[in-house]
Amino acid sequence: ERVRRVVQDALDLGFFVILNSHHDMPMFFAGVSDEEFACVLRDVTDIWGQIAEAFSDFDGHLIFEAFNEIDNLEHSWRFGERAARQMNEMNQTFVDTVRAKGGNNGDRLLMVPTLIDGTSEETLAAFVLPTDTAHDRLLIQVHSYSQLYAQDIDPLFTSLEQFSERQGAPVVIGEFGTKAKDFAPAAYRTVHAANYVARAAAHGILCIWWDNGYSDEYGIIARKSLTDSDTSLIQALTEPQSLALPQNSSLHSSGLG
Repeated sequence: ERVRRVVQDALDLGFFVILNSHHDMPMFFAGVSDEEFACVLRDVTDIWGQIAEAFSDFDGHLIFEAFNEIDNLEHSWRFGERAARQMNEMNQTFVDTVRAKGGNNGDRLLMVPTLIDGTSEETLAAFVLPTDTAHDRLLIQVHSYSQLYAQDIDPLFTSLEQFSERQGAPVVIGEFGTKAKDFAPAAYRTVHAANYVARAAAHGILCIWWDNGYSDEYGIIARKSLTDSDTSLIQALTEPQSLALPQNSSLHSSGLG
């Protein structure tokens, strides 16, 4: 009920909302035996079945994101063929479960991740987009905390754009960000953020900053005193073209941070 209230508050303000399953390692993981994985799939069906029923009356401004950074227990935080295959099965189970719950779930936008939300060549190659009863209603999520700057980051976005075209589905970078200590001088952090968002958008990719609430880490919005928020960085994210480096900039990452 608390989550419903928060979602409704955001929708009332005109936002789209992405609702996901997060920090769920005790239940959701890959790279395990068939017996263990059967339990994982049952949990996926149970939990997402309950969530889909509880939110079936919410309209298309509510998006469901299946999982967050599902780990490979065979080789933690590394690629594995079995884990990637099981990740695909989890995504398919998620889609099938949500679609079966009726209401507005029949054509709700659904977001599915790669293994560990990774962007490596082997991870993207192993990903299989779920089959879906709805047409063009799937999104793919990856994460990237790259600190590469200017044109040095373009190969990442080019790879993701090509991946999106192969899959026939849009790609969202659901987590990115930097810490103030990552850049010297600190002003480069703001320009990096604008550059990241603008260059991703040029490749058809939207980005979401990971704000964990800690100003010495990724937090940029001061929840208790909004006037203490990092307004320059927020502007860089919302108006990136005004601060981003030109596409032909000769500035390279090696000179920063």
